[in-house]
Amino acid sequence: WTRRRPLYVQPITLESGDVEATAAMLGSRVCAWLDEEWIEQECHERIGERVSAAYRSARRDGVTDLGEMVVRMGSALGGDGPTAASEVSDFEEAYVGPWDVANYVSDILVELSSSDWTTQAARLRAEAAALEAELEPRAEASPSQRRYQSVPGSRWRVSCVLGDRRFVLELELARGDRPGDGDDLGDLVVLNDPSNVLERVFAWKAETDPDGSRYVRLGLKPAPGLLDPSDGDTLYLNARIDATSGFIDFADGTLTVKRAQPARFLFVEYPSLIARLTVVGRFTAAPLASRT
Repeated sequence: WTRRRPLYVQPITLESGDVEATAAMLGSRVCAWLDEEWIEQECHERIGERVSAAYRSARRDGVTDLGEMVVRMGSALGGDGPTAASEVSDFEEAYVGPWDVANYVSDILVELSSSDWTTQAARLRAEAAALEAELEPRAEASPSQRRYQSVPGSRWRVSCVLGDRRFVLELELARGDRPGDGDDLGDLVVLNDPSNVLERVFAWKAETDPDGSRYVRLGLKPAPGLLDPSDGDTLYLNARIDATSGFIDFADGTLTVKRAQPARFLFVEYPSLIARLTVVGRFTAAPLASRT
């Protein structure tokens, strides 16, 4: 016998029960857990839907052992087999991996196994309905209000990871009002800073590479203590502008700083004016509804 994954679960048998109610509850609880533990992201809802689908599929195949269920769940979420690239990319946006989610599902199933499944069915339906209702406003946001065809005037919810810090910002890339600004330069406006990580904002700038690729950079001044002293006092948000769908998205988001590079002369280090652009974190961006 060979261990397929380093999983440590109790030998528990999943009894027959209301599969649909349990699947819906698992998906909703996973989504709510990810939102609460980290920050709200649309990929959490998609991960929850995949958890529900993986549970239904495993139960249809006759899986009743908890250990086997966890292996099936982790494999399905991790993209084993014919899985769309968009499904795999959900975990590139999330702060957890497929096996973290699979083990969280096992914790829920262990909790459920301590009570009678028949009496649990009504509670599962009520819990799933409550969680779905809580997530409903985000899920039903009108797509037509959340997409932009140009950078100026667009508004974004930016979810950042910087070392062990995680924070969310809501920003508007306002249209430039200075001569010559055009569509490539403008002011940055803070719509919401719930974690109070910003001292001020500067501007945004879009640039086009020789190969035609477009990028955007946002300049921010974080509150004291967010950056290491050697990283200066400006944080840059850089992203590739992806307009392949006809609407713009910010992809491959990175947080960068201009890190000072010390000079050395005769075995002695001296402060230097030379700085290197260094990646210190990453971010994802989701469009916000336009102001009416």
